[in-house]
Amino acid sequence: MAHLPGPEDCVAGDLPEDLRQERLRSARAWRRQFLLVNVLIGNSCLFSAAYAIYHWGSRAFYDARISLVADLQMGYMYVGAGTFSFVATWLNMSPLWKKFRLFGDVVPHIVKDGHVANELADQFFYRVKERDDVDSLPYVVMEDRGLVGEYNRANRSLHNFVEWAPSFVVPWIFAGFVFPFPSMVLAFAHGGARIMHQYAYSRRGFHRTGHLTDRKS
Repeated sequence: MAHLPGPEDCVAGDLPEDLRQERLRSARAWRRQFLLVNVLIGNSCLFSAAYAIYHWGSRAFYDARISLVADLQMGYMYVGAGTFSFVATWLNMSPLWKKFRLFGDVVPHIVKDGHVANELADQFFYRVKERDDVDSLPYVVMEDRGLVGEYNRANRSLHNFVEWAPSFVVPWIFAGFVFPFPSMVLAFAHGGARIMHQYAYSRRGFHRTGHLTDRKS
């Protein structure tokens, strides 16, 4: 399990140098992996799937809707919807850089005492306000053990859904105008993925179960 530095490990709120360098290497490795797998490979597969839907689907219907979009000059709205989705995605992904600098290459796992260790689920780290007569206390984090841990992670999955929903819903509405049936299928896939994510995350702490399908939908 990764070491979460407490006040006793930090100087002026920063990590010790050896831990800082280790976490920085992990963050850079994550960034390279993200750019290669998610951005290049993932988006190439998605564009290929979109072209296949257009080419082998109801092409005459799609062309008519695309012409209507052009006639009404709604292309600007589609660009705006894509921009909004990009911003929502950026705001969700950018904190991961700092998270990997803090934790390093950490994934949820079952530790030896049998509970789910998932420090990545913590979105905030609280510190008890100190008094002159009280020693420095450790950070306050989310409980991850037992039924309380399952409850916390189930709610974290709900919050994750709310965080990512705008990046899906806004472009989905616009895509549905041109591609109604494929959009309905995507809605089913997205909903099923979110249910899978909440179940797996709550029971086992597996954040990636369902999350990839959710993101790619």
